[in-house]
Amino acid sequence: MKKKGEIKTEISSRAGQDKNMTFINSAIVIISVIAVAGVFFGIKSSSSLQSAPAVSQAQPYSVDSRYSHLFRDVNSTAEILKIHIDEAKVLFESNMAVFVDARSIGEYNQSHIQGAVSIPAGTPPAKIKEMKPLLNNKVLVSYCHGTSCHLADKTANSLFDAGYRKIVIFFGGWPEWTQAAMPVEEYKIPEKFLPLYQEAPSAGAIKKINLEQAKFLYDNAAAHFVDVDTVENFNYMRIRGSHSVPLEMFGEMVPKYKVFMLQKPVVVFCHKGSEKAKKAAESLYNEGIKKVLIFPDAIMYWDRANLPMIKASDNVKR
Repeated sequence: MKKKGEIKTEISSRAGQDKNMTFINSAIVIISVIAVAGVFFGIKSSSSLQSAPAVSQAQPYSVDSRYSHLFRDVNSTAEILKIHIDEAKVLFESNMAVFVDARSIGEYNQSHIQGAVSIPAGTPPAKIKEMKPLLNNKVLVSYCHGTSCHLADKTANSLFDAGYRKIVIFFGGWPEWTQAAMPVEEYKIPEKFLPLYQEAPSAGAIKKINLEQAKFLYDNAAAHFVDVDTVENFNYMRIRGSHSVPLEMFGEMVPKYKVFMLQKPVVVFCHKGSEKAKKAAESLYNEGIKKVLIFPDAIMYWDRANLPMIKASDNVKR
């Protein structure tokens, strides 16, 4: 598969051990470090799992016996522990854990815990079993958006159903990790696609994009795809994952979805040509949604390229 971009790793210094901590009468569990080969560089489409190896260390890592419970097997999903940043750091530095990102593939692609693999909530256990060479005999640390997010719980349960038994949930998740300035990996957008993320200079100068550019945004979950044609045409044939906001209903629907549309670029399209899409894009711009793009003849090009679509059954006529 072609690489969609490159990963830029930002490594912050790991938290040092407290010099004043005493270890009298504490048993030290010496954990052997197993180096995991391979480095993740590619960005795959949303239909695939993403994976990156855990960071390896050359020397054995000593874990205070207070944290030995983190390395135990669980016998049921009810036994899966929920941990916070201090315990997450211990697991990260032990090199005996793999962090599992339960967020969407798009969020993972933008940035994730260093060495994490992507297993979005809802991934079938059978698919997770395919990752056994990477996950087996490791503590699997499922995380998502933090304490208010339950995606990590769902992925942890799927890991258990897939046969893994060393599982914990990093309850603090991505917010605690970044607040602690722990190592992350960030996606660097290829230079030729950078203009797709810029605001249009005016309502009359909204950029039109081609199939390659649209596919890049789609594969990286980097834009909202908005079908502004009729509901009838949308139901007949549409880009998988696109949203129906008919031009005739913009006045009613756009205010409801404005916050959603401001999160990332919006690709507007209709089912033939670009007349409706152009009017829709101008309307969005005037509503303050300035990261907007027009994809002319989107359905035709998307269908010809055999890209993900949802179509009505053959016996349904327009």
